[in-house]
Amino acid sequence: MRNIAINLISAFLTGLLVGYLLSGTITISIVLACLASVAILAVVYALIYVLKKRAK
Repeated sequence: MRNIAINLISAFLTGLLVGYLLSGTITISIVLACLASVAILAVVYALIYVLKKRAK
C-alpha cells in the first residue's frame, strides 16, 4: 500500500515538473491535469486490487 502512495505522489510531482519544463510556469490547469491523471491512476490501482482480491 505504501508503494502505491509513493507512485501516486511521484506521478503528480513528475507531471508538475513536465508541465513546468514545457510552459515555464505552474498554472492551475497544469495542477488540475496532474490531479486528474493521478485520480485515473488511483482508480486503475483500485480496480486491479479488487480483481486480484476476487481471484483468490
